[in-house]
Amino acid sequence: MNKLCDPNPPVMNSSPSVGVDQFLHTAIGEIGGYGDPATVKVLDFGCGGGSLVGDLVSAGYDAHGCDMDEYWRARPDADGRRFGKISPDPYRIPFEDSCFDIVVSTSVFEHAQNTETCFREIHRVLKPGGYSMHLLPAKWHLPYEPHIFVPLVNFIWPHVPRWWLALWALLGV
Repeated sequence: MNKLCDPNPPVMNSSPSVGVDQFLHTAIGEIGGYGDPATVKVLDFGCGGGSLVGDLVSAGYDAHGCDMDEYWRARPDADGRRFGKISPDPYRIPFEDSCFDIVVSTSVFEHAQNTETCFREIHRVLKPGGYSMHLLPAKWHLPYEPHIFVPLVNFIWPHVPRWWLALWALLGV
């Protein structure tokens, strides 16, 4: 049976890397056609604290991460050599051209205001023939977006009025 079409997929919880590393391992093998993880260089775009990078390294991948801030520094077990801070102006992923086989992200693009620029940079760091795989929360995940907790924001994205976000910020969300 094709594992990507498994009628009983593993249940994911709110931790971004629980189950995601196994899903990506399967996707990298079946979609990307890569066999041995040791031969695959992966970038976690928008890596946050770096837990997925750690999980992928544990699975044998040459995994790295980048984000707009250095959230991984809060993790005592994070190898700082595997992470880089994205430059906002000009927007630039902190890695060389054509150096990754796979670029992944989990729950990142629903927050990006500059998706075209993000994808241009992802294309720049991907090797020719590389793959880009992105996981997004479901639009119908109600009543609120699963990690910023603003009600209905995923339903009305990308046309979220700033006043809607401001209202919820004033209410402490």
